[in-house]
Amino acid sequence: MNPTLRSLAILALLAAAPAALVAQEERPRGKIDEVERDARRDDDADDGGHWWAVELFGDVFKAIFATPKEPGQGYLPYPYAGDGALESFVLSDVQRGRRFGNLSIGRFDDASSTLRGTLVTFEGANDALRYTLEWSHYREPKPTEVDRLSDFRAGIGAAARLGRVGYVPVGVGARVVCLDNGDCAGGGDFELGARLFPVRPIGLSATFRIGGMSWAGGSEFLVTQSQTALSVFFGRVEVSAGWHWLKLGSASAFAGPTFASRIWL
Repeated sequence: MNPTLRSLAILALLAAAPAALVAQEERPRGKIDEVERDARRDDDADDGGHWWAVELFGDVFKAIFATPKEPGQGYLPYPYAGDGALESFVLSDVQRGRRFGNLSIGRFDDASSTLRGTLVTFEGANDALRYTLEWSHYREPKPTEVDRLSDFRAGIGAAARLGRVGYVPVGVGARVVCLDNGDCAGGGDFELGARLFPVRPIGLSATFRIGGMSWAGGSEFLVTQSQTALSVFFGRVEVSAGWHWLKLGSASAFAGPTFASRIWL
């Protein structure tokens, strides 16, 4: 090759290298990327001290098992199942009809990113004892790839009666968060909320959770979650719209609207 052409080629490569590095550094990062970043932090980089919420577990279970079982709290087959003038769902002093169960499937759309999610929840109660199973799967499409995150939670607690028209979910949960690169975190949380059925066919709900989790590498982080919804009943079918908020450690919160359908079993 001509020495002049060779020199020009070398200069062109040297000039392009910084631009390529800048382009690589400026690659758009998603919210799941931030969770992955936290998963790789050393334990020393985390302030820790998030496990104080676990100390509340004992008091919650005391409340559950201290609830009188006879004659016990009960429920209509589903909210607004009765035809009486006074709407009701949660009944007191009953011998039968003491259980309920429902299954919901919803969609989540993050308000500030391409993050999307599918939310599946089973909720059941027997007397004042309440239990839940949840699975949330999030996808975040990016220009060259799609990041994924799954959140599994199993909860147990009480469905404390709130008059005839609602109940207060209070309890604890164990949860596992997994990224598509194989990193997983485990821990627990404390839950407090309210479900109200004030007037046919409207439903209102709000739930807040806080807890501590740690990645397999040892770093700990705080998890906080809230969910609010307004719903309409069509017999056993409940259709709702609301707002979902989930924050894992220092990563940006997953926050946006949800739309769901629930069937009361």
